Amino acid sequence: MYAERHAGTGVVVSHVRTWHVELSIAEETDTAAATAILTTDNGIVVRVSQQTPRNGGDVAAPEIGAEIAAGHALGELARELMSRAAQDAESLARG
Repeated sequence: MYAERHAGTGVVVSHVRTWHVELSIAEETDTAAATAILTTDNGIVVRVSQQTPRNGGDVAAPEIGAEIAAGHALGELARELMSRAAQDAESLARG
């Protein structure tokens, strides 16, 4: 273990973990799909996918669809991480 100042916070931390998120977006005429893959520093992989359809009356703007699909995928990744953390905490509390 080591100590360092966490960038921008001034908080001294004893261990910094680096996790990687890969975000892939596939765009089609009427839909955009995004997949977020989180890989932790100890090899745990969490994968989520979300698809966003374009509303019928909307102007085709693939970039906007990609942003929405990416936001949904990252939101789903956040929910999945929170769910796993709650389950892990509950398991530890039960012993």
